[in-house]
Amino acid sequence: IEGKLDEEIEKNAETDAEQEEEEEEDEDEVKGIPQFWVCAMGHMEAVAELITQSDVDCLEHLRNVTCDDDDDGCGFTISFHFGPNPYFTNTVLTKKYQIPNLLLEDEPILKNVEGCTIDWKAGTSLTYREVT
Repeated sequence: IEGKLDEEIEKNAETDAEQEEEEEEDEDEVKGIPQFWVCAMGHMEAVAELITQSDVDCLEHLRNVTCDDDDDGCGFTISFHFGPNPYFTNTVLTKKYQIPNLLLEDEPILKNVEGCTIDWKAGTSLTYREVT
């Protein structure tokens, strides 16, 4: 059985399917709670005292924080995962902590801390200012 509106119905069905697909893609892009990490850090007294308004603006682009233990148990690396932002081109910033006695019952002693290089976009560094 064929009707006069078969072609129009078929086109509408295709359009509906495309719209559903686009909506699913949009839903996939939004993950987590917006500004979760900047709020969490702002509520930690020791950290909040160190955060400036410029830091807050940058931290709004922080999407996740992960921690990976060293294989030898003598330290760990914290990875800060960022979305696109106007400050730097890195998608992940890392900070590695070396604590040789981390697994012992003694008080942990920090031996070394090493951060990655941040690829700042022109004029956006939050760690220094150029004075002319």
